[in-house]
Amino acid sequence: MEEHGKNSNTDLLVSLLQLSKDADADERKKFTQTLATLSVGGQSAAELSDGRFAVVHEANDERSAQTLMDTLKSTTGQAFDSATLDAESMGSGADAAKALVYSIRQFSDSGEDFDLENLTRNYSKNMEETRKRIQSLRALIKDRRFNIAYQPIVAITTKALHHVEALVRFDMRGGSPYEMISFAEQVGMIDEFDQIMLETVIKNLRRLVARGANPSIAVNLSARSLTTPSFISRLKETLLAHRGLRNHLIIEVTESAQVSDLGPLGQSIAMIREAGFAVCLDDFGAGHSGFQYLRQLKVDVVKIDGSYIKDAENDAESRAFLRAMASLCKDLKIKMVGEWIETPAQAELLKSVGVELGQGFLFGRPMMTLPKEMQKTPTPP
Repeated sequence: MEEHGKNSNTDLLVSLLQLSKDADADERKKFTQTLATLSVGGQSAAELSDGRFAVVHEANDERSAQTLMDTLKSTTGQAFDSATLDAESMGSGADAAKALVYSIRQFSDSGEDFDLENLTRNYSKNMEETRKRIQSLRALIKDRRFNIAYQPIVAITTKALHHVEALVRFDMRGGSPYEMISFAEQVGMIDEFDQIMLETVIKNLRRLVARGANPSIAVNLSARSLTTPSFISRLKETLLAHRGLRNHLIIEVTESAQVSDLGPLGQSIAMIREAGFAVCLDDFGAGHSGFQYLRQLKVDVVKIDGSYIKDAENDAESRAFLRAMASLCKDLKIKMVGEWIETPAQAELLKSVGVELGQGFLFGRPMMTLPKEMQKTPTPP
């Protein structure tokens, strides 16, 4: 049963949809893609749970919701139930759309029954809190109120420094940024942060290289950013403008397991490599980030998910996976980094299966300054 409501003073609507259980994987994929294209900015739709979706769309007239539903049905051929919330007082613009999707996703994850009554009872408060968090995050990005810590990646055999990973810190104490980054991912702002982080690392590299130092820094870019056309356009311009840094800058792709369609991500990675920059795939083996990834994502380095390394000493299955990963990467001529290395025994195990590079507290914690080796200038003859 469809229920649609709209106030004439509003310019945004949020609709909830329950897709028929008869839809197969390909039909659901098409439905998801079509729903996104009909949303505000093409990015204001989300799957709340299995077959349940939320979409934020414009309220152009009093039949806007019905028109969207009719378009969705005619385009996808799918049957679904839907309900549309009155968008009065929700505000307008991209931030309002992001807050709507995030608030509804949080509501869905709470485990309460999926119905209009429960949603409208609680989500106004969540909506306001989310908008405030988005505004705070946007101010943080605009004012660049963050610092960068550097964690070394070394050759396991010789302990020689290979490169460092740039890690964001939002306070001078060096606290974990996980919550803030996760929020940026969920509200669709991670591309804005990634752009600023990339620019900051490039600025630091240019300064160091100009004085004769030889730094090598990996910067994290989310797979979501790398599948956002506007971000890709800016990234290409940035890399081509700084080709002189191709031996100093590594692009590390994070959250790839969250991407269902690897085609666009693979194209972005190819563009980065064609510009002369190395690409590292983070958390290899995590979630669905398995061997099939390496068939579609051509990279130079993979970073093995730390959970395998943590368990490998006492778990035969984890050791078997490590050996399989190492063998595949060796055949494909892809370098490997083992992360979360905390003990000499873990380092020895990785070395024994052919992992060349290591990262973890055994080799060094993140520091707020670059290692001295990367700041040194050549000694005059």
